[in-house]
Amino acid sequence: MSKGKGEIVPSVRIQSEKDSLCCRYSNNKQFIVAGHTDGVVKVYESMTGKPVNKMSREDVKDEVPVTSVHFKPQPGKGETTNILTTYTDGKVILWNYETGKKIKQIEEKRQTLGATYHPKLSKFLTLGDDSAIYLYDEETMRLEHTYEKGMVSSVVDGHSSRVFAAIFHPLQQTEFVSGGWDSVVHFWDLRQPNSLRYIKGVHMCGEGLDISRNGRELMTCSYVRENALQLWHYQTGRLLANVEPDPYKSMLYCGQWMTNETMLIGGTDPNLLRIVSLKTLSTMMSYRGSSSGVYSADHCFKSGRQSKKDASVDLKIVFAIDKSLIECEVTL
Repeated sequence: MSKGKGEIVPSVRIQSEKDSLCCRYSNNKQFIVAGHTDGVVKVYESMTGKPVNKMSREDVKDEVPVTSVHFKPQPGKGETTNILTTYTDGKVILWNYETGKKIKQIEEKRQTLGATYHPKLSKFLTLGDDSAIYLYDEETMRLEHTYEKGMVSSVVDGHSSRVFAAIFHPLQQTEFVSGGWDSVVHFWDLRQPNSLRYIKGVHMCGEGLDISRNGRELMTCSYVRENALQLWHYQTGRLLANVEPDPYKSMLYCGQWMTNETMLIGGTDPNLLRIVSLKTLSTMMSYRGSSSGVYSADHCFKSGRQSKKDASVDLKIVFAIDKSLIECEVTL
């Protein structure tokens, strides 16, 4: 277990034959699900690393990487056994991780690079290399809306390249934010086909977007050398801070809020996973020395939720590097 400032010490290291590109905790915190470059989705027991199940596609001969894995949020409704996965050949598949069986699937005519669930409704977004964002109903898997750039080329109201990240606002149920290769973060409303406003200069190559629980601040993680971690005022898009936590200026793939005052970020060159304090704008804990970048990371509270006063709290962290999943326990 890691506590306070210093090095993050692995509790469990899970080895695989293929690289892990994405990882996620189950809602009940008991399992880790990971997607690999060979198209296989594996489920492991948290804190032991014991394999529980795997989901393999039978419709492909060559390797088709898994680009994202997601559990549907279930506020107050218990645990879900469904996993939503996306693939580079355009498949979007809903699995039952207990049985390993496919429930439903969608075939998109693009490389599908990610997805995100609505926090309360049975809907999800998918992201891809064609710059469009699609909204689906999970129960029917029917495409409901497409969000994209309008017809006027001079108006910046949608993406013009690959989209890698999207996140719904935690309080405003019709709003979401997205980012990608075109170095523009767009703010959307589900009721409008084009984006309502934007932030320029944020080059995103992974799940590097998150919104604070109070809905006021937006965090962005950029694959750039300078000002890779930034905080923005959600409502206005005003830059609040360039967070330079220490001299190690990683180019970032992923990031998320942990507590009201801490963030979890991962990147490459140098290859680092860091827990960053917003109070001191410095790195509290880090994992260094990996031979590859940190492509994906997730966290969960070991028991209950963080208190409003940000008191000491125990968490679990999992992150993907090369052919390994590393899980740690930390106390903040």
